[in-house]
Amino acid sequence: MRKIAVCISKGGVGKTTTAANVSHGLAMRGHKVALIDLDTQGQVQRFFGVDQKSTLTDLIRGVPLKDCLVEVRDNLQLIAGGAALAGLKEWISTRTMKREMVVSELLKPLENMGFDFVIIDTSPGWGALNVNVFFYVDELLCPVRLEAMSMDGLKEFIGNLGEVQRYRDDLKMDYVVPTFLDRREKQCEEVHAMLQNHFKGAVTMPIPKNVRLSESFGQGQTIYEYAPDCPGAHTYNELTDLVQSYVR
Repeated sequence: MRKIAVCISKGGVGKTTTAANVSHGLAMRGHKVALIDLDTQGQVQRFFGVDQKSTLTDLIRGVPLKDCLVEVRDNLQLIAGGAALAGLKEWISTRTMKREMVVSELLKPLENMGFDFVIIDTSPGWGALNVNVFFYVDELLCPVRLEAMSMDGLKEFIGNLGEVQRYRDDLKMDYVVPTFLDRREKQCEEVHAMLQNHFKGAVTMPIPKNVRLSESFGQGQTIYEYAPDCPGAHTYNELTDLVQSYVR
């Protein structure tokens, strides 16, 4: 079972869009996928047109993990995020031992449920939940918006990740995904070149700035359902193929 976090410190980079579309893309290829929203904004479920109430916080209240999973598409099950995750953050803060392992403990039953992939959509910034995620997953997929301001968030993320890597030296940024590419904007090309220079071998094909991607969210559909022939869909298909075939 492969465990992947979609993560970066800065918001507005296409993180949730990437988590939803890659998860659905893998499910469409026949893989059994668990998508877990650990963002307090709880936007993932809107991509699938559902109004799910259960979050990981319910697990610490005694609800079985299987009862928190909702099938939103064939081969794809979701645990929602949202404001209720504040309860999980508070519970983590009360632990006196191994606070960083709470999420790993809560999600352990997934190992015996036949999943091929666990995809976690993390929140922007840095906090106890994200630290927990980094002690659970094996791969990091990091969307980076192609604008100068995003580089500050990326630098912050790399610094914080370095603290975790002191204990998880196997953890690295496996995929650096440039997002919001507009080849008419010189800044996009410059930031893209910087990423390629710094993260040699990890930078994927860029996700274009595409109005269909934002429209699909409002329609409660992934890009494969809403506009399967648009540039955004083609690029997410390529990214999903890369994730599917990736070997560390």
